[in-house]
Amino acid sequence: MSINTNNSNTCIILLNWNNAEDTIACLKAIRQLTIKPEAVIVCDNGSTDDSLSKIKDWAVVNYKEVISTLASAPIKQSLSKKKPFPEFLIVKNGANLGYAAGNNSGLRLAMTNHSFEFIWLLNNDTKPTKDALKHLEICAAGNPSAVIFGSTIVNADNSNIVQCAGGYKYYPATTICRPVFKNKTLEFILHQSAPELDYIYGASFFVRANIFRSCGLLNEDYFLYFEEIDFCTKVKRAGHHLKWCQNSIVEHKGGATIANQKTSKALRKSAEYHENISALKFSKNWHPRLLFFILPFRFFGKLTMYSLRLEWHLIGDLLQAYLDFMNPKNML
Repeated sequence: MSINTNNSNTCIILLNWNNAEDTIACLKAIRQLTIKPEAVIVCDNGSTDDSLSKIKDWAVVNYKEVISTLASAPIKQSLSKKKPFPEFLIVKNGANLGYAAGNNSGLRLAMTNHSFEFIWLLNNDTKPTKDALKHLEICAAGNPSAVIFGSTIVNADNSNIVQCAGGYKYYPATTICRPVFKNKTLEFILHQSAPELDYIYGASFFVRANIFRSCGLLNEDYFLYFEEIDFCTKVKRAGHHLKWCQNSIVEHKGGATIANQKTSKALRKSAEYHENISALKFSKNWHPRLLFFILPFRFFGKLTMYSLRLEWHLIGDLLQAYLDFMNPKNML
């Protein structure tokens, strides 16, 4: 594959929920990319603030063609194969569908355009550096056996400190996820070879479009967390490979949507609930033989962590996650 220095056959998808400020900041960074994506899709998860109007107002100033559509609406003529895919598409999900289902509404529309070679899922609290997409495409061209690629994720407030090098290592028996090269300096990790990644970090999730066609979309059984490891596990078991693209640098705030809300304590509790139930669902789906070790290990490990951090208010969410997971319909 040759790299076009001006345009790319990549579609970028962002998910917004009550956070137009970060979404627009990310969109501004996308506009500065040295290689321009063919299309940008913003999926809105039923924002209750003025996110949609702010994003649309910004988009109409910066793009020639801006289309809004309901996720539930039939694919319009403007999105058919007979016409070019719009430069900027806003998909209104109508409700908070979670990460997987929220992104899937955009993915389904992107899959109507068979010219897209890559889909780049970006967290809306990220800012890709100018050459981030260029290096992802260079990396993909040089690694034809790999199908999902991760960027070097750095802290938004200190871009010399690494959050993770492409992705994570995962330890099934303990359900512990470890970001590769976390807190190392950018100068240090750019001269390292990453260990084999168990999954690519969802903050920058660059995928060959055909993989979504052959392996399916993100698993909507997960409302929040474990979507990317579930998808990567499915893809790896199908015989494909993952790759860290060292020179693709993406700044990431991390947890910005939760942190920016007035009800951050309630959202923290919700996030803890979903992190726990998603971990158990993932274990049941992919490591069922370990499940009856994982159940008590994770439960008491979380209790210990909450106690050390004096986060007593999260115990109820842990209990609820376990009760809901143990519901007979989930154990079938």
